[in-house]
Amino acid sequence: MADAKGAAGHFTEGEACIRQGRTKDGIAAYQTGLALDPDNSNGWYNLGYLLRSDRQFLEARDAYQEALRRGVRGPQEVWLNIAVIEFDYLNQPQRAIAALRQALDIDPDFIPALLNLGTVFEEMGEAENATETYAEVLRRQPENGRALGRSAMMAVGTAEAGQWVDHLKGALKHTVRSAEDRAEIAFALGHLLDGLGSYQDAFQAFQAANSAARQRLPPQSAYVPAQHEQLISKLVGLASLAKASQSVTAKDGPIFIFGMFRSGSTLVEQILGRHPDVAVGGELEFIPATARDMFSPYPERLAALDGDAAHTLRVAYLRELTTAGLSAPRTTDKRPDNVLYLPLIHALFPEAPLIMTRRNPADTALSVYFGNFDVGVPYGFDLAHIAHWSRQFDRLRRHWAEVYAGQILECDYDRLVHAPREVVTSLVAHCGLGWNEACLTPATSAAPVRTLSNWQVRQPIHTASSQRWRNYEAFLPDDVKALAAL
Repeated sequence: MADAKGAAGHFTEGEACIRQGRTKDGIAAYQTGLALDPDNSNGWYNLGYLLRSDRQFLEARDAYQEALRRGVRGPQEVWLNIAVIEFDYLNQPQRAIAALRQALDIDPDFIPALLNLGTVFEEMGEAENATETYAEVLRRQPENGRALGRSAMMAVGTAEAGQWVDHLKGALKHTVRSAEDRAEIAFALGHLLDGLGSYQDAFQAFQAANSAARQRLPPQSAYVPAQHEQLISKLVGLASLAKASQSVTAKDGPIFIFGMFRSGSTLVEQILGRHPDVAVGGELEFIPATARDMFSPYPERLAALDGDAAHTLRVAYLRELTTAGLSAPRTTDKRPDNVLYLPLIHALFPEAPLIMTRRNPADTALSVYFGNFDVGVPYGFDLAHIAHWSRQFDRLRRHWAEVYAGQILECDYDRLVHAPREVVTSLVAHCGLGWNEACLTPATSAAPVRTLSNWQVRQPIHTASSQRWRNYEAFLPDDVKALAAL
């Protein structure tokens, strides 16, 4: 019997599903349409988009490649999407670079591909390649804010820092820019001045940077202190979830690292990642995406999570690790905001080691303010909001320390940098690993570092960032300075 809708009808239905956020229905519509009209390149492209949204990364990549084979318009955009999947989700940086090269072979002036290539090189620790790639952008667009900011950031602490200060000041003064470009440049200027010890000028640059960054924040993403406080109250009042029917053993499975942003979580992950039995997972999305997609409103809907559902989710989580090539006995899952999802994590992996990073809260608050975060950290652009989030974090930290006593190891950044062997020994033991001296040996990691700390954590452990807030004490509001007493 003929399909009454025909391929066009199914594609129209798929487009409506995209607009309405009905991901799985959209996938089904496009798959049906493409079975009838397999040469529809736009259909393959949209299927790739939906599959990526549904976290079916291998299938999404295949759909995008099929769109290319079918002659999709704008193939450089498709190669860019493939590169993002390869790098962000499949842990394949060399394939990502190859995909970006394909995009640039089609259009050498395709700035998004050049900027993404620079980012990949940065996160892989390839400073020379990153610098040259950003220089390529600036040869085409001399005022590109992203390329200027990232190039300048790599000059922090070098002999070229002073030259970049003058360059960035001139760029901000004489060029009309978008808020995004102004933020990129002003954040970089602040870090350069901080490295030169010009703290008052640095603080003024960071104020300007955060003012520009706030303009990128959609109204629906704005930080509302009362709402966040309600979330923390719900988590504190949440009844404990029953343990899942099956669990990982103490010697395999994920290691969850969390805490405040900028509290040392990336450093802890890189230290553990030097162990031969540990793969660096970075900021994996599975846990927060699951909370958002399956347990909304969170955390109230967690009450519906039973042992069978937890087992299904655990299998899906481990499958994503395999898809990403994270095959070591243990893999780190380092998301600072996983502190909000410990009940879900514990239900899926009740024996997993939990590491909560902690740093002097005033230092942490200042470092958050100095970071060019996206909408995922909506409190990060305002010192009052950062102070409020910090106090709510401390409230939740104390609660989790009681609920998961013995399972959480609190790792203090200041102790780590002043007594690394002692602290690293406790970290390794907590994770059920045998001691390996490599954990204390600074080395260039083959794993990407996808955080604001991507250059700092590749250096030997140092104390330069401990008590950093004292350099800015004269400029900080009282509620931030008071955090030091927490």
